Amino acid sequence: MVYTTKGTYVAALFHGECLQCKTKWYPSYKITGDSRRIFLDSAIVDDEGYLQITSQTVFEKKLLNDISNNLWVSGTTFNSRAKVYNLNFVDKDEKRLCELKEFARTSEGEWKLNEQRLSDAWFVWIIISYYSQIKKLEEISFNVSAVTNRLEIEHACQLMWEEICSRPNRWVQHSCKTPGCSEGYVTVDGNEYLKRSKCALPTTKVKLRKDLPPIFQCCTNSPQPGGKSQEPSKFCEKHTKVAKEAEELPVPPEFNVDKCEAGLLPEEVCLADAAYSGCKRPNKKTLFFESTAGMLALIRPCGIVVNMTEMFTSESFTQVFLFILCTFSRDVGDITRLKYLGYDRACGLVPYLRNQAKNGSSGAILLLEHVNFLVDIFHVSKHTEAVCMPPDNPKCEFHPHLPKFSTIKGVNTESCEQGFRRLNQYFEVTRKMTQYKRNILFWFVNNRFNTDLESELKSRKLM
Repeated sequence: MVYTTKGTYVAALFHGECLQCKTKWYPSYKITGDSRRIFLDSAIVDDEGYLQITSQTVFEKKLLNDISNNLWVSGTTFNSRAKVYNLNFVDKDEKRLCELKEFARTSEGEWKLNEQRLSDAWFVWIIISYYSQIKKLEEISFNVSAVTNRLEIEHACQLMWEEICSRPNRWVQHSCKTPGCSEGYVTVDGNEYLKRSKCALPTTKVKLRKDLPPIFQCCTNSPQPGGKSQEPSKFCEKHTKVAKEAEELPVPPEFNVDKCEAGLLPEEVCLADAAYSGCKRPNKKTLFFESTAGMLALIRPCGIVVNMTEMFTSESFTQVFLFILCTFSRDVGDITRLKYLGYDRACGLVPYLRNQAKNGSSGAILLLEHVNFLVDIFHVSKHTEAVCMPPDNPKCEFHPHLPKFSTIKGVNTESCEQGFRRLNQYFEVTRKMTQYKRNILFWFVNNRFNTDLESELKSRKLM
């Protein structure tokens, strides 16, 4: 079955097998002797032609590009896009495929495009396009599930996400003439709306070292979905049978700070801080135990999304700290692009960093030495501590109208709130996605947005 911009067609597909190494060759990929599926350079040479996803499913590349545009511009879901496709071509397809039924599948309606088929095809397209750009297409392979006989897309997305996190982030060095951008200002904030379900393995409060605060250890994997062969579960595949047994949990790659700061332990990622709350009291925090706490984002005043990642259990200072540190210390010189940081809880984050610095945290020392922290103008008027309000009192540290912030006077401190209005449209398409598919989708839409925004800034002569 071939899905195109003009409807669904039936095609003949040819393949061959090497008699020596037993590799099977198809138009878009090869299957090695150990059953790994590796896509060929010919699959993504240009945007013309077709991409074979499985032995029975082929997509026109123009259709995949069209779906990509629908996805990032309007946040359409794969289910709704598949329905639109079927509505557009149902009459013509039924007539054409009926005439070719000796070649077509015999089950009524089996030719129709569905959410799963479309989602798999789109993620394969994005993954192989990315690896082709970094000249590593031969290194990425897709496994086939022995249970469902479908491509294990989530595993391939995980490998891609780890590759993205290990490489330099080009958006860190973005600089334009928008007030505050070239001066090194960025806003960090959390969005609790963009959350997803996660494994319900009970969290455990532990003390790892005396120089570190207590943390909540949690599992960040997605729960097992229901299907024809299994009941839905609140737990991930790993913890379905051992739900009550706490195991050692891996650190998500976006918080891997091994190269950033020696001494930080991976489990710090799930800290739910009880102290250093600043103007936001602990009893006003919302904790999520069977879903993530949303997304964290770093956004320039011009709108460029520097980085974005998930929050776990709550919007904790440890996650914000590690997120900032990992974003701006991967390459030498990145820290120079961070001079001012706006955060609605800066009055709590700075005391937290000072405490970590006293305990020997080199990352906290680095940020305190290079960064000036302030509370964004929208939230600061609601704060009550002397360090925030009023700005003319001698104890005030974080109000944006203080003389020490005169270099960025009038800067857009609400860039995160504005960015979240755009990103919230992806809630429906991402809320039931597994962890790494979701990360890849947000990476895709933010890259497309940033690229378009840079082009617009250049046309306005702001770059």
